[in-house]
Amino acid sequence: MRDGFVAFRSFSSEGDGKNGIDTDVVTYNTLLDAFHKNNMSSEAEKMWTLMEKKNVISNVRSYNSRIRWLVENNQVVEAEELFEEMKNRGINPDTYIYNSMIKACAKDGNLELAKIWYVMLEEIGCAPNRPTFKLLITLACDKDDPDSAYDLCKKCINLKLNVFTGTIQRVVDALVDHSMIEEAKELLEIGKNCPFRYKLSMPNDLQ
Repeated sequence: MRDGFVAFRSFSSEGDGKNGIDTDVVTYNTLLDAFHKNNMSSEAEKMWTLMEKKNVISNVRSYNSRIRWLVENNQVVEAEELFEEMKNRGINPDTYIYNSMIKACAKDGNLELAKIWYVMLEEIGCAPNRPTFKLLITLACDKDDPDSAYDLCKKCINLKLNVFTGTIQRVVDALVDHSMIEEAKELLEIGKNCPFRYKLSMPNDLQ
């Protein structure tokens, strides 16, 4: 992989749009993704520097790759700084970047901050997806917040996003444990009648 970077750097230095092939942001993003997925952060940083040297304007996917890697490697402060840098450059974050920030909160067990990122996601018009809800619902259950988990489940089902039976069942069980029986029954019915036909259950004495 490092040999690939050296070859690309040599190739791109020759290609300036006049005598060679002019590499664009798509090419750089592909390589950034590859380096980050192979945990080659130093090579990814060299690629980022090369992008700036070549005046290749980074986009949301460029930042997504870097932020995701930082979160995966528990460098949350750096991820937050990069998020702010991206916004200052006029690049709007997408759902995937917000999911990375929510994942950082999940790893830290910070439900309240995760909720803030979720609100920010919705406020700028991004659409939450299945990973968004999977992260938030699981975190809400981990933090013993059945109310939040219940609300998130209903919204997720309403948006026709499948977070799988086990996740919804965990919320039903949490509601029962907190004596929120009516809410548990409602979620069970919603889940059974939604397009995914979740096979959910309640304790026999509560059915």
